[in-house]
Parts: sequence; C-alpha cells; structure tokens
Amino acid sequence: MITPNNLSKALELAARGALFVVNHSGGKDSTRDPQAGTGSNEHTETTMDTATTAVTPYETRCREAQAERDLILARSAPIPTTIEGLPKLRDDDEITVGGRDFTIGTVVGYALKYHHDPIAAYAREVARGHETVFILQNCIVLYAGPRRPEPKRTDLAVGAHIVIHGHVYRIVPAPNDNLRPLLVGRVDHFTVIPV
Repeated sequence: MITPNNLSKALELAARGALFVVNHSGGKDSTRDPQAGTGSNEHTETTMDTATTAVTPYETRCREAQAERDLILARSAPIPTTIEGLPKLRDDDEITVGGRDFTIGTVVGYALKYHHDPIAAYAREVARGHETVFILQNCIVLYAGPRRPEPKRTDLAVGAHIVIHGHVYRIVPAPNDNLRPLLVGRVDHFTVIPV
C-alpha cells in the first residue's frame, strides 16, 4: 500500500515509468522498475503491503460522474417537441462538427452490416452497460492513390439534436476532443417524448 512513508519512493518509481500491479485480495502490490538493473532485461521488484479496501472502483466512479454530467446536459437545453427539421441519420452517415469529420455508428447497424444477429448484439451491449449509439472521429490519411469522392456530410454544432433509429440525441462533447450522442427523447409519430 502506498503510505506517506513510501510515497516519495512510489513517485520516484512512477516518474521512471514503473508499472504498479495492484492486488486487491489483500496480498502484496509489486512494482516493476524498468530503469533499474545494468542495461539488460533485469527488473527490480519492490513489494508494498496492501490492505483490502472498500474503495469504489474507478470505472464505477467515472460512470457516476458521467451520469451526473448527462443529467445536467439533458436539462440545460430545451428538447424539441417534433422531429420536423431535425437531421435523420443512420449508420455510416458522416457529420462535420467544428470543422472535424465524424461518422455515426450503432450496435444494430454494425451487426446488420457484418451479418450478425442485431437483437442479440443490442441486448449484449445493454447488459454490459455499453453505449449502443456512438459518434466516431474520422482519421486523416495522406496517400498518393486515386482520390475517393467526398461523402455527403451534415454540418452540425455541439448541442444540436439528431434523430437516429427513432430516438432523439443531443451531440455533447466527450473527452479527447470526441463527441457522443446523449439520449434525450424517443420518437412517437413525429412527436418527441422526453426520456
């Protein structure tokens, strides 16, 4: 366990690129120091006592924080009452937001494209707690081959509403200059019902 007594040693090892292997079962944590040794593949093993802690896993804390941010974002802007005028998008449609290109994707669309069962794929991802609709940032590739025609892109802004598979999403920022769709309503006969 990292304590005030060995904190400076842990920080020193981390600065040199040490890998901390944490054992939550109450055993020992080991640290592998890549710069120790004589230039060969030797590694110095340092062990630190650990105690089993009832700390919320990092992933759970991240999801809880994201849920709080989603709630704030969902309440921050009015939800449209009708889908009239909203862009209707589907898998592999491309959008431009802030001068950057993105592609819309869904679990169902991916499953259909690659001949998998879309219902089973959707149920599996929901059970795992994964997103079922996503926005992927397009990469830029330079090459000397023939140029492919530019796809039709829809120009949007952060905060814009879009319709995908009968649901209304708001485009919200995500870490690392990415975007993600935030579910704000479902469509019922051209009327938006907030979720």
